[in-house]
Amino acid sequence: MSDDEEELPEPHRVIRMMRLDDPVAVIADSEAWRARDTYPDILPRGPMFAVTEQEADGRWRVLTADESGPQGSRDELGRTCRMRARAAADAGRGAVERAWMAAARRMDREKLDELHVADCRFRIARGDMFLRLGPEGPEPPRPSDPDPMPAGRGRQARSRTAGFLIDPTAATGMSEGLLKLDLLKYVYASAVIPVDVRADSVLALHTHPGGVLLPPVFSVFVRGTGAGWIARATGADTPQEARDGLARRFETLLPASLRRTRSGPPGLPEMPQQLKNVMAGQLGLLDPGVERLTDEQLAECARAATRLSGERLDRIVVLGRHFRITRLERLVRLGPDGPEPPRPSDWDPELPVEANAPPEGADDAARADEG
Repeated sequence: MSDDEEELPEPHRVIRMMRLDDPVAVIADSEAWRARDTYPDILPRGPMFAVTEQEADGRWRVLTADESGPQGSRDELGRTCRMRARAAADAGRGAVERAWMAAARRMDREKLDELHVADCRFRIARGDMFLRLGPEGPEPPRPSDPDPMPAGRGRQARSRTAGFLIDPTAATGMSEGLLKLDLLKYVYASAVIPVDVRADSVLALHTHPGGVLLPPVFSVFVRGTGAGWIARATGADTPQEARDGLARRFETLLPASLRRTRSGPPGLPEMPQQLKNVMAGQLGLLDPGVERLTDEQLAECARAATRLSGERLDRIVVLGRHFRITRLERLVRLGPDGPEPPRPSDWDPELPVEANAPPEGADDAARADEG
């Protein structure tokens, strides 16, 4: 091996920046560079989790992403196994079908973050989400962010995350490369974070020193009577999906007399009043000590739902609360063996769907003992 080959970094540590020639990529890189000045503060939003599968060349590909917790992604992996079992059954491959169904049943009962089925290898991957913040609040969507669908049809846009290839050697623009450098150095602040959470974030700098940026997602943040911005929704693939989600949430608060009769999300059920009160509180629309919205406040929520259904709004004020569609960056850390799995300190209270069910065959054994 030559001296030059010995000095090459491991693939997962590579950050490859180059001059971009594609006009769209040049514009996106320029917008990212301006965001460093306009929204200079980078704050953690929390972890996200994804189902990944290893390719034949050793790289990993994202199948689905779920920011809510590791168990949501484990459940999705079980669903993937069932879909592949069905495909094998349709192809008349009985042994392969049985292998996939056995894997699905394991996912139903065990908290597995790594799974091998025949030649396929899966991993529940962990990532971190980050928020850019400036003097005027969190960063909204950028003009270059893909947003192809009209109001009411945001969910129909093709996901840029599903099928994303985790390739640290892929070339990026200067701005994305610098952002990756910044995020790879990040550890949770000790003053506000539990000791075990911070310790795991420090350890990750050594066990998974590389990383890849996933396509951004978009959430709804709200600033109410206090000074801070609070997330009020999970991540969406496009800005329009986030806008549609906010419109639906306003719509669910409304009585039938205020619901839209024209375009908009169809089939929303009439919620019990108690549930509407809970949802209004989750949106931050209730003042301290107030249990429900007044008729006048509901009318303002109805106007907001109507506006969101017809306009591409990234900012809207409702009942004195400032709602903003917000852009979130996502980083998946990489080590020599691939993406970082869930950490011991990650919040993971949910159990697999059949974790408390008796083992397979237990009922038959009990009947045999009784006999």
